[in-house]
Amino acid sequence: MSQVSYGVADGIARLTLENPAKKNPLSLAVLDDILAHLQRAEAEGARVAVVRGAGDSFCAGYNLDPSGRVDYASTSGIVDDVKQLQRLADRLKAIRQSPLPVIAQVHGYCFAGGTDLMLAADVAIVAQDAKIGVPNVRSLGISLLSTLWPLAMGPMRAKMMMFTGDWISGAQAERWAMVGLAVPAEELEPSVMAFASRIAGMPADLVKPVKRAMNRAFDMIGVDQLVAAAVEIDAISHFSSPVVDFWKMAREDGLKTALRAREQPFDGNLLSRLADQSACAK
Repeated sequence: MSQVSYGVADGIARLTLENPAKKNPLSLAVLDDILAHLQRAEAEGARVAVVRGAGDSFCAGYNLDPSGRVDYASTSGIVDDVKQLQRLADRLKAIRQSPLPVIAQVHGYCFAGGTDLMLAADVAIVAQDAKIGVPNVRSLGISLLSTLWPLAMGPMRAKMMMFTGDWISGAQAERWAMVGLAVPAEELEPSVMAFASRIAGMPADLVKPVKRAMNRAFDMIGVDQLVAAAVEIDAISHFSSPVVDFWKMAREDGLKTALRAREQPFDGNLLSRLADQSACAK
């Protein structure tokens, strides 16, 4: 059964992650569904695709399975872990290389794997109150497209997020050039649809080569090499003591207990508060 619903109208394909009870976790199966729907959308004449999440969040991260982590990584060794993570990375690359422009419609939580999915899209339009970040760096490793963050927001801001695991708001993500546009939450849907309609009104035979040209810039920067480095570093980090200890607690005491223990030492979200203070000072 597909975990991503699909519909197309007026040249716009809409792909919706349909696991709101778990805040739409990302997995190989979900990525395969997205890719299948993108291929179907192009075959059916769609000119642009919107990826969004059902319920109160876009995507809160990769699917975490304490018994085996099958959807996220491997416990068999670093070499096997690299292979598993590369499978995820290859699917994210395939989204970026889809001939259709892809818009990420982001609201609520956009954490870890959610940020990977957002950055695999061509354009992210987000709610101003969305929460975007990588809390997984506190216990699980890095995200696969995290090495692209310095390209978007600069190395210092990327490090501020990666060194802490704190999140920033959608409004701050726009100020830091991580996303294309941040709008009030109640205006997110109409704003995305208006922008998608504008793309759909363009000649498809020109938009597709334009996307290829834009992607070529990233290819020349060395995006594949950056992601390959993230895959290897992530695999190595999975066998570090903090990650091993986290999964031990998750298996013995439950995932929610492990996540609460991870967050307990951190008093709220410092980076978001500092960023808000900076924005107000201006």
